[in-house]
Order: sequence, then C-alpha cells, then structure tokens
Amino acid sequence: MERSDRDPPMSSNPPPSPRPGGLEAVYLERREALARFLRARGAGDHAEDLVQELWLKLSSAAATPIADPVGYLYRAANNLMISRHRSAGRSERRDDQFASIGPGEDRSGEEALAARQDIERAEARLRALGERVLQTFVLFRIEGVPQREIATQLGISLSAVEKDLQRAYRAIADLKESGDAV
Repeated sequence: MERSDRDPPMSSNPPPSPRPGGLEAVYLERREALARFLRARGAGDHAEDLVQELWLKLSSAAATPIADPVGYLYRAANNLMISRHRSAGRSERRDDQFASIGPGEDRSGEEALAARQDIERAEARLRALGERVLQTFVLFRIEGVPQREIATQLGISLSAVEKDLQRAYRAIADLKESGDAV
C-alpha cells in the first residue's frame, strides 16, 4: 500500500493523552477545596462521596462552555448536598412510617391481625405494579440490600431500581390516603 502526501505521518508512538481542559481541569484543580466546602456545609464524611458524584455528573454532562466554571462547580456541589440531605430526610420519614406498620410485641391480637391485613394489602398493591417492583421493594426495604446490588441481581439499571422504589412508595402512600389503612 502506497502512502500519499495527504496521509498523516505514521508513527510508532501512541498519540499523547489529552490534557484535561475546561471544566474538568477546574474540577481537578479544586477537588480538595470542594470537599472542604462540602464538609463546612455539613456533609461530614459524605463530602468525598459528593465530590465523586459531582465528577460523575460533570463527566456525563454535555461539554458546553461555562462562563464561570468555579462558581458553577460550587453551586453544583451545594445542590448535590442539598439533594442528598432532602433524600435522607425523606428516607428517614419513610423508615419511621414503615417501622410503625410492622408487627409489634405489645400489640393485642386484634391490632396484630389488622397489621397483617395492612401488610397483605400493601403486598397486593405492589404485586399489581409488577413482580419486579415487589421484589425490588422487598430486597431494599425488608432485606436491606443496597440499590446497586439489587440492580446487579435483577440485571437492570440503578435508575430502574430507583424508579421501581418510587412507584412502590407512591402506591403505599396512595393506599394510606385511600383509607385502606397501612
């Protein structure tokens, strides 16, 4: 095969790896400062997780120029922390609600029967949403399996696990609002 003058020169050396630029470079430069910022705002031990989550969000976002990349990074980090705080609060409230419907040691026979019936209604409502929703809910809420592990076990994405759990929580909340106990 002949080379023409328009072909790029052949080299046995691989091309140099590109240096990070733009937002990626600013992130790498400010990573430790972002972690300190999050710790100061109350993230505590979760600061490193949040900084990593910020990196994942930035790397999957479209590469559009940003006028103030430093300000953008700090706003995004703060928003992630607020989102995680809200999510933890919702999770804690849900845990309290679900703990209140479990069978208790000091319940009368009538209360225990009512609690079992509530659980059966909730299970029927979840089963109506699909076996996967019920399985996801049981694995996460009852057996305590982490969402990532559930995704791997069921061969679905983490997003699908989160959506299944949202559907399950919504169904149980609707059940409570309808007056069918739970």
